[in-house]
Amino acid sequence: WLLAEWLKRHCIKVKVSTADNYKQILTTHLMHEIGDMPFGSIIKRDMIDALENIQDASSAKMAERVRIYATCMFNWAHSEDLIDTPPTFGLKARTKKIERQRVLSPDEIRAIWRAADAYRAESSYGDFIKLLFLTGQRRTEIATMRRSEVCVDQSVYTIPDDRNKSGRTHEVPLSPQSLRIISPRLTDEYEHLFPASAARYAGQNSPDLIKRDKPMSGWSKMKKQLDQASGVTDWHLHDIRRTVGTNLSKLGVPRLTTSRILNHTEGGVTSIYDRHSYFEEKRDALEIWARHLDTILTPDGGENVVPLRQTTV
Repeated sequence: WLLAEWLKRHCIKVKVSTADNYKQILTTHLMHEIGDMPFGSIIKRDMIDALENIQDASSAKMAERVRIYATCMFNWAHSEDLIDTPPTFGLKARTKKIERQRVLSPDEIRAIWRAADAYRAESSYGDFIKLLFLTGQRRTEIATMRRSEVCVDQSVYTIPDDRNKSGRTHEVPLSPQSLRIISPRLTDEYEHLFPASAARYAGQNSPDLIKRDKPMSGWSKMKKQLDQASGVTDWHLHDIRRTVGTNLSKLGVPRLTTSRILNHTEGGVTSIYDRHSYFEEKRDALEIWARHLDTILTPDGGENVVPLRQTTV
């Protein structure tokens, strides 16, 4: 009952995919351990035993995810006066959080881009990878891009507030290089610019296949193929985002502009009173980065890039 109520009343504020993830993880792992217990009777010892069993049956990483999600759920129950003390209070982490610092080198960027360029024609994965490099956005924000959210005349992709981590509408300026990837896809019949590779039959007893108009999926399989083709290993798609941010700084882009491009959540008084969109600053910075990316991809014939004057923010 508690899980269903939490998902219904609290998780309505989060993305559907996030709520589905909470439900899947907690139902599969935690409810298997404590699902028969009245939620008001669950104590800290019960949670410790449950997490230890989950760690033994699955992994420490999974046990830690369950701990984090369960903490959110029980804290909500406490705030709603459904329980007196959250049984997750003071539970130690099951794994040590390691902050990734991987930044792709120019040689690695070039190898990944060329592998993406050679990716099989019927897949949209190659263009998807290129757009991650050109925009610095999160993978889900590019994978779920829709035709109606792209304005070619203004060279902008607008991510709605319910589809990005910051929870606010986010405008992504599109460089000429980005538009060369996106524009041909706008003439396709699908609303999603990067649809799933999975297909369905057009009709009964028909040999013809039609792509589903759904965002791409099958991340791990496609990433493995890209690694094999590029020869670059031990990297995550999120490392592209860190690589873009690092290179923007090297090119002299002010930190605040980089933060706005990456759509980081800001805190404090400044975030309340600074309502400037920084759109032009973001456009200039992403075009500078795109030209610099050209020099990385074609070191003997790329365009020259003039970095911004160094500014401290």
